[in-house]
Amino acid sequence: MVVIGSQTTSGSKGMGLIFDLSNHLKTHVSPWVGTLFLVGAWGAIFSSLLGVWQSVPLLFVDGLQATKSRTFSETQRRRAYRIYLLILGTVPLLSLIVEFRTVQKFYSIFGAFFMPMLAFVLLWLNNDGRLLGRERKNGPVTNVLLVTILLFFVGVAVQTILKKLGV
Repeated sequence: MVVIGSQTTSGSKGMGLIFDLSNHLKTHVSPWVGTLFLVGAWGAIFSSLLGVWQSVPLLFVDGLQATKSRTFSETQRRRAYRIYLLILGTVPLLSLIVEFRTVQKFYSIFGAFFMPMLAFVLLWLNNDGRLLGRERKNGPVTNVLLVTILLFFVGVAVQTILKKLGV
């Protein structure tokens, strides 16, 4: 969708951008595809909002207090939960003063770090039998796959840097 979105030059924002993307798909692919895009966009936005607002603050609080077992209602009364909800509700307001293309660029850059960081953390945490227990340690196949993922992303990063430097 980022590639398709980069082809629309209307300068629309918010819902206007979604409708412009739908019209672009209707004219270049099929009217049904444009309509399905609108239904999918609504589902993605709704589920993302619901999922983030209901789960991320709880995960944050659970991460802070992993040793204490609490019920759902007890967790919601915690100060950390309420602070995280406040941050979750106010930080996106920065998008009102930052151009959408800039937000896309930063989202892409930070998103590119997710898989290699996940592979690194899984290698680090799941090879220490003391932390998760011997029965949960990575096997040799998992370790090879995680190292392969790391090497792939390091290779792509080095290649991109060398290309930017003209080497």
